[in-house]
Amino acid sequence: MELDQYKPHNINELLDLIVDRITRFTMAENVIVYLYDADDQMLFNRAGKDIEVMELQFPLGKGLVGKSLDELRPYIIPDVSKDKDFDPKVDTVAKDQIKSLLIVPISNEKKDRIGVIELINKKEGAFTHDDLTFVEAMSAQAGISIENTVLFGELLTTRDREKKLIEEIKTQNSDLQKAFMQLDEKSQKIEETSKRIRKVRNIGFTFIGVVVLIIFYFLWPSSSSSSSPAYVPTKAPTFSTEQGQTYERYTVTPQPVTLPLTTSGILQPAQMVNVFAPFAGIIKDVNFQFGSTVEKGQKLIELDSTKIESEYRTAQVDEIKKKQDLLKIKNWEKGSKMTEAYRSLAKAEDELALAKDEYESSQLLYNKGAISKRDLDAAKRKIASSEDALLKANESLEATRQEGNPQEILFKDYDWQNAKLKETQLKGKLERAILYSPVPGVAIKPLASSSGSKDQGGVVQNVERGISVAEDAIFLSIADLSRLSVSSTVDEIEVNQVRPGQDVTITGDGFKGVTLHGEVTYVSSEAKSSGRKPQFEIKVTTDPLTDEQRKAVKLGMSAYLSINTYTNPNALMVPFRAVQITREGKFVYRITEGATQPEKVQVETGITTPVTGTVEIVNGLNSGDTILLL
Repeated sequence: MELDQYKPHNINELLDLIVDRITRFTMAENVIVYLYDADDQMLFNRAGKDIEVMELQFPLGKGLVGKSLDELRPYIIPDVSKDKDFDPKVDTVAKDQIKSLLIVPISNEKKDRIGVIELINKKEGAFTHDDLTFVEAMSAQAGISIENTVLFGELLTTRDREKKLIEEIKTQNSDLQKAFMQLDEKSQKIEETSKRIRKVRNIGFTFIGVVVLIIFYFLWPSSSSSSSPAYVPTKAPTFSTEQGQTYERYTVTPQPVTLPLTTSGILQPAQMVNVFAPFAGIIKDVNFQFGSTVEKGQKLIELDSTKIESEYRTAQVDEIKKKQDLLKIKNWEKGSKMTEAYRSLAKAEDELALAKDEYESSQLLYNKGAISKRDLDAAKRKIASSEDALLKANESLEATRQEGNPQEILFKDYDWQNAKLKETQLKGKLERAILYSPVPGVAIKPLASSSGSKDQGGVVQNVERGISVAEDAIFLSIADLSRLSVSSTVDEIEVNQVRPGQDVTITGDGFKGVTLHGEVTYVSSEAKSSGRKPQFEIKVTTDPLTDEQRKAVKLGMSAYLSINTYTNPNALMVPFRAVQITREGKFVYRITEGATQPEKVQVETGITTPVTGTVEIVNGLNSGDTILLL
């Protein structure tokens, strides 16, 4: 890949590029880049061959790496075995057997500590002062590159953000949780009531089924030659055996069947979206109220962009200049400096030739006695002077050519890339001077902070005109109403029927006439700690809501869930009494056209529906088969 086509987009790419260039130019066996965490006063590795990121750490001032950054001075050690400052217990940082070291600190113009570049073992011989000069130049460029981007700041805050991540997730919905506490209690009562209703309903259906069977037993006549009653409805088709027994026929036909599981919960937002300040500034306008509904694309806050506009214009000028410098050095051989150097060389060559011609003429005149020995010596000295001028012209040409060498091109390319990145970042911030709602929802206050009106990287408590805010401060959180979620629980028997992806129908007393649809998105694999029957948490997320649905539902409303745990649009369902259960398995009696006796067929059953008194046949029968109801 050509260097001018390579544009690092993050700190990892930038540091890897630096490691690659240093390795190639210095012939080091390994190059490690450390970055400095000022809060912990620790150096940690960020780039290097065969070394896991964050594996190596040095306290400031400890080891050669720590001392180099603490003192802001480089170390070049040809033989570590002869160096009194080398401590194998501290400085042995890699799998390599360390023989020689070159260590250069990274800092900015203000002497702020940024990091360290460590070179381990030169492939041929020891590190030289030329290597040191090159690495120091790379260190200066690295310091500028890191300082001119927000990448380094993001890197240093990664540790703290990781530590706070779990806490932020838990507290993100704290405002909503306070509002939902009483509703959660209501949800539990509704859930318990729903469970009791389901139990009573199932008992009722069972009781009705038993009563119906008893009525059938006493009202319908039994066969004279059978020990069990034969149910022969007046109009149903029948089949008579050779023994004179008569049974009802049943034709197997496909029919849709579903097996719902009902539970309940509370409507909550599917996600919370935070709105951040893109840059430090003053609030110019506020166009929302906490607790109100906001639409997607609605203007929320406008920041005063005067300062950021000035910074952006400056960055544009700097980017143009840096690009011109890069193009100029890429075409160095044809540039004005090289042209002037070539012209000076040609002039020196002409003057030397002229001096030689004059000397030859003077020699002839001297031989004829026309000039003195002094004049001849002067002509000879002119040749020496011209030769010296020619040598200097050649040296000047070579020095001028070196100004456009690959290293200089690399440095100019870094300068331009950094300027371009800064311009792009400022442009992005400027475009976000007016903040719009990314999703439809309800505007709520984010997690409260005790820092007053402004908190660096934290929360803006008072969103008002004229308030100064820090970059990345949180203005508000939006409870996303494009989708909703419902959390509920199921018992240890029901949990095995529920799986992510199952369709769910959602209804509620507070939004009668409106039905929401969604799917199961989470099923806990661990029961909640409770003195009651073990309960497992599930979560349902709705499909995107229509405008009509969004107007009808409110956060915190109770919701009834009907989870479709099983669906078969072409199920073969038969009455319970068609299936005979024996030690050998489950059987039905199939009637073949023209036969005088039914055929005993073994079947495999699926789900049962006690309400309709039917069972699914998954194997053994086909659509259109006729069987007996015994």
